[in-house]
Amino acid sequence: MGSNNTARRPLLGRAAGLGSCLLIAGALLLAAPAQAQLEEITVTASKRPERVQEVPVAISVLSPETMERANVRSFDDLTKLAPSLTITKTTQPANNSINIRGIGTYSFSIATESSVAVVIDEVPQAFQSAAFTDLVDVQRIEVLRGPQSTLFGKSASAGVIAITTRQPTDTFTARAETLFTDDNEQRFGATVSGPISDKLKFRVTGSYSHQEGVLENVSDGSHLNGNRDQTVRGKLTWTPADNWDVTFSPYYNHTWNTCCAAAPLNITPGITFAGLRTLTPATVFRGIDINPSNTKTRIDVNPTGNSTDWGGYLRVNYAFSGYNLTSLTSYDRYRLRDLQDVENTDVNFGDPAIYAGTTLAPDPRWRTGGIAVGGWFDVKSYTQELRLTSPNTGSFKYVTGLFFSKIDGGRYFYRGPNWIPEHDPNLANYSTLVRSTPISTFPGTTNNPLGNYLSTSGSTSYAAFGNATWEILPRLNLIGGLRVNREDIKYAFYDYTCTIAACLTDAGATPVGRPNSPVNNIRAVYTGSNGETAVTYKAGLQYQWTPDIMTFATYSRAYKGQTYDLTSSFTVGIAATQPVKAEWGDNYEIGIKTALFDKRLIFNLTGFYEVFTDFQAQTRDVPNSINILANVGKVTSKGIELETTFQPVRDFTLSVNGAYTEAKVDSFPNATCYALQTVAEGCINNRQDLAGKPLNNVPRWNFNVVTQYDIPLNGVAFDAFVAAAYKWQSKVIYSLQQDPDSVQDSYGIVNLSGGIEDKDGRYKVTLFANNLLDKNYYLTRGRDTAYWRAVAGVSTSVTGKPARDFSRYVGVRASLNY
Repeated sequence: MGSNNTARRPLLGRAAGLGSCLLIAGALLLAAPAQAQLEEITVTASKRPERVQEVPVAISVLSPETMERANVRSFDDLTKLAPSLTITKTTQPANNSINIRGIGTYSFSIATESSVAVVIDEVPQAFQSAAFTDLVDVQRIEVLRGPQSTLFGKSASAGVIAITTRQPTDTFTARAETLFTDDNEQRFGATVSGPISDKLKFRVTGSYSHQEGVLENVSDGSHLNGNRDQTVRGKLTWTPADNWDVTFSPYYNHTWNTCCAAAPLNITPGITFAGLRTLTPATVFRGIDINPSNTKTRIDVNPTGNSTDWGGYLRVNYAFSGYNLTSLTSYDRYRLRDLQDVENTDVNFGDPAIYAGTTLAPDPRWRTGGIAVGGWFDVKSYTQELRLTSPNTGSFKYVTGLFFSKIDGGRYFYRGPNWIPEHDPNLANYSTLVRSTPISTFPGTTNNPLGNYLSTSGSTSYAAFGNATWEILPRLNLIGGLRVNREDIKYAFYDYTCTIAACLTDAGATPVGRPNSPVNNIRAVYTGSNGETAVTYKAGLQYQWTPDIMTFATYSRAYKGQTYDLTSSFTVGIAATQPVKAEWGDNYEIGIKTALFDKRLIFNLTGFYEVFTDFQAQTRDVPNSINILANVGKVTSKGIELETTFQPVRDFTLSVNGAYTEAKVDSFPNATCYALQTVAEGCINNRQDLAGKPLNNVPRWNFNVVTQYDIPLNGVAFDAFVAAAYKWQSKVIYSLQQDPDSVQDSYGIVNLSGGIEDKDGRYKVTLFANNLLDKNYYLTRGRDTAYWRAVAGVSTSVTGKPARDFSRYVGVRASLNY
């Protein structure tokens, strides 16, 4: 009991501190002059403009001003302001997962759709990793928590992040901004907007950023886990008549990414790499002080995740008799080329000296470095939506529409020796690795790292949807929504590593000659197609107690479509079990939204309970001893969410947002074990039962505080301001398999800024310090033991990926407006 009480004291202290802030703010509110009032926010969460305080949806709205106070500049930074939002980092950019209330995507397959939809200017992003760029020319961001399948479709089973960019202006305006930090981050951006004629307006925005990364590769002196980002976005709006407007918006983004390398944090003394006595930790990681705060590594393949994303949309709006008819057409092409170091060393396995004292000798197939994994992704998407919005008057309001999408994706994958240039399946060098006899394992291990495949997937969806609000009694609204979605999916899988002996046992395998190796390698081809019709819906009640106090209770049904397990473990046996069934969810919410003290205090509170069945996740196929994507059972998430904004006086603003979330596994009987998990720890035949365990990367407690105080100055052309942001979260476990070395302890990050702003808004200069208290933390961490061996006992190697603000850094940001 004593230890539990001790553990509660930090939380009780924070609660007491937060309560004191609320009491002080309340006193200020009562004493403040009447002119202090928060600005009303309009959102489009229900696909129609509405005051956020009147929308019966759990929603966080992030304005450009709030994001600037918290130093939010990229998509990853959104977790600083939305407590229910987390981003799970993996071994490569395309597999990073966006999670809301702990629910996200737990699959590496190109065919698996996301659980959280990212929507930019009402256009859904077909491939989630395309969202991980800079936030450019943003007007607002809406984070819709909980299933939104009725209005946003099958990729919104856990929520939606809706990004709205700025519109062309009626008068000519221009803006330039720049940022520099003391750890080599630079950002430049410019926007020009205005009229071309009385009926035609334009807006063009360009940006460039570079951040070298906080992880150092001592092998070549480079910095890793950084990025360069270039974005251009345009908008052209034509208004041929008062009730017509047409917007065409093209965009282009190119990102050079050096994600996702990890640093060694802890290693068991006495173990060796690949069982070779010469490869001790001191040799493999020479020049590195291995400790829990290490930010150095030594690898011979620098990671890359270079992507291009381009496309555009055409929106046509026609207003008549209070109705609005909208057509939205979009096209997007996303390409990503990735490369990672698998064994995370720069050991030269062609050097005979490292095999001293063993019976091993250099293998020509591992003649230089170790193992690389990489390839490319290529995704094309086309969408068409036709939507009718009723007048915003009367007792019955609705939105209804039709939606069509076609998505085609491809993934080429290579895992093997890192000396093969470009990892091209048609290279003659590659054919020397594939023979009719078993492929040799990696030196000193039992691992067979070779993998090479091309997978393609296609999805065609048709949907009809509607959402309505009916005032059945004064101030009492009935809420309802319905979506009928038909989806047809298909796939093809080409296994380039299948040997003759293995492939001829697979029904339907097709022999195909290979360059320089026409008889030693064939290609196994698997294909399939499926279709499914799904119905999702939403129902609830909303009561408007006063113009500024509203409560709601809703139920919604979530759906995440069928998928295919298109990864390196794909075999004829897996093909026979495809597709992986759809994932379904049930969400219950109650909430209250208030605007108190003459709209100087916004106080919103939401309680939720979510259940997801046939949950799609990686699991263990025990008979075949492989990891596969399958429906694993059930998970639940429940909790409470808080959003508050105070403006006790005109020049002072304080926002406090928080979430308490319990997300756990209810049923997952055949989960994979974590590295070195023992029978006593629950690992039997390479599987474990995760029932009752927490979902990964879900802090039980998570909150942020953002504040700004504007200081009017007399006798000069500018005013001053100071701003502060604080984010705190409780400890999390990054591994769904419950690896005990993947625990990140609780931490809090303080960001501070201050500067001057021209009274007419023409310029602004800000000095800032991020992670002011220099609190180190990792985005992910865990055991990395595949190639480390102990002479006796347990071997443990723990690695982690340091966060962008792992250490304190300072900078300056400046903007100029015309």
